Amino acid sequence: MRKKVYDALKACFKFAVIQYDMERSPMLGIDPPVKDEIEEIYVYNEAEIKQIIREATKTYRNGSYVYFNGPAFVLILHTGLRCGEVLGLKWSDYDSKNQCIKVRSDVEYIEERNEDLEKTGKQIAILQNTPKSKSSIREIHLNNTANSIIQMLYSRQKKMKIDSEYILCTKNGKFVTPGSFRKTFGKIVENTNVQRAGIHALRHTFATQMYHKGVEVKKISAILGHSSVKITYDTYIHLWKGALDTATDVLDETFKLDDNFGMKS
Repeated sequence: MRKKVYDALKACFKFAVIQYDMERSPMLGIDPPVKDEIEEIYVYNEAEIKQIIREATKTYRNGSYVYFNGPAFVLILHTGLRCGEVLGLKWSDYDSKNQCIKVRSDVEYIEERNEDLEKTGKQIAILQNTPKSKSSIREIHLNNTANSIIQMLYSRQKKMKIDSEYILCTKNGKFVTPGSFRKTFGKIVENTNVQRAGIHALRHTFATQMYHKGVEVKKISAILGHSSVKITYDTYIHLWKGALDTATDVLDETFKLDDNFGMKS
């Protein structure tokens, strides 16, 4: 019930901002209610990831991609961006010299409402210049793979003479809607042997791989744009439990007892 109230208020204030009735939503900076149950999430294994990357970057004989924005899913795997965040990226957010990207907007669906703020039953995709929380506004370092994808997208836009402010765009230069993006990912998954899961599974996979590679949870949380490390722990603790169970083993050598310990009793 609390989550529904939170979502309803957030949608109403978001609509008011879009209609210029308010400058800023009072919901910004307010964390959603904590769920009573652990969210069921899926993380792709390395074999599945290889299949997804292979399919997402598949090309025709002329070199063009089968899925126009297919490489964007690989970008998510290397940055942990949310679906709406990657769709909201602009060229003005990209720093090629320092190889980083600023996350400060996203594309989301909102419920269309009439003048009386009553739902019309339709949803519209909008670009928001105010992400879901203050912590969502962040700067992410791009590894070489992520940077090369963005460079490719830039070169393609120039080659196709697409005039767009968006890093990911349609052939007409418009931002890609979440529905279209999810549909593309659905086709990619259908053409592989991997588990059917949403785009958010790529973000979960990114976080899990980072953890298993030894990256501190605090850093992972900052990259993901979580408002607190607690949210990161609450989301992934059941997935990372196996690694935590043996975490103290690293101290065996550092704080080891005398070899004769226990023999003197």
